[in-house]
Amino acid sequence: MNTFKKNYKQLWKNYNRKLKELHEVNFNSLNHNLEYFVTYLRFMRDYYILTEPLQIEEKENLKLAAIMTAVEAYDKYTSCKNKYYRTKEDGTTENLIEGTDEEVKSKYELERHFHWNTFWSLVSLNIENWTGKANAAIQ
Repeated sequence: MNTFKKNYKQLWKNYNRKLKELHEVNFNSLNHNLEYFVTYLRFMRDYYILTEPLQIEEKENLKLAAIMTAVEAYDKYTSCKNKYYRTKEDGTTENLIEGTDEEVKSKYELERHFHWNTFWSLVSLNIENWTGKANAAIQ
């Protein structure tokens, strides 16, 4: 149990610092706050990894699987550009896949929108389960 307390304390400390930094940046720049939200989802994911088994009675823990998949979809959304473009030392970009500029842009946008829609679909379908409010409403 001591290990759990130590791990949780470190987890909380790291995310608390990051969330405070993001809060200040977003508050001062009137940003859309999405990175704050996703960072909090990462905290929830890591908390559930510490506190809940990945499998419950030989079935996958859907709450944990859904939040892990949502965070992964967001990460793919933010990084998929690297599959299609590379920034050269002079600041210009070059295509990393075959095709015209329009074809590459179209493929990139298609993948980017796919990950964006996947992220929000997972959030929409599962956010009540992630917060525990669904369990409280049943009881």
